Amino acid sequence: MKLTKNYRNILFIILVFTITDTLSQDCTNYHKRSLCYKAAYQEGFSYYGQSASALIQKDVTLKYNAVFYGGKDYIIYMCCRPEFAPIHFTIYDSDTDELIYDNEEDDYIEMVAFSLEYTRSLEIEITALAESIDPENVYDSRSCLGVLVLWKKAPKIGF
Repeated sequence: MKLTKNYRNILFIILVFTITDTLSQDCTNYHKRSLCYKAAYQEGFSYYGQSASALIQKDVTLKYNAVFYGGKDYIIYMCCRPEFAPIHFTIYDSDTDELIYDNEEDDYIEMVAFSLEYTRSLEIEITALAESIDPENVYDSRSCLGVLVLWKKAPKIGF
């Protein structure tokens, strides 16, 4: 009888983990395994190690902080399931709180490219507007988000 009780406990633990995994989403490396990487890839650019993925919820703003080194060109690409578009993101200088870019001015484009002359800490605020979603429960309002960053050394300009 003791053996049966142990099997019952093991079965219960497996069931709990299965239900928990079903209700949660694993967004680890979403920016690598989704179409994100294929859509953003540009010749000559390399994957930047500060790229990230997260679970995002409709109308909840996430903050992503990263250091971007001077003398480089960058591409930042946001990707998620199409029904969570548009994605609104703004880029701020972390030290001065200066607004550098707001994609609302470009009709919520998913990608921005820029060059930096010197190293800067940037904060990116990201919100899934998900205009086509009317969630019945909180699980319907969540999706994986990928923030893919690509870089290349900026060419020297001038004589």
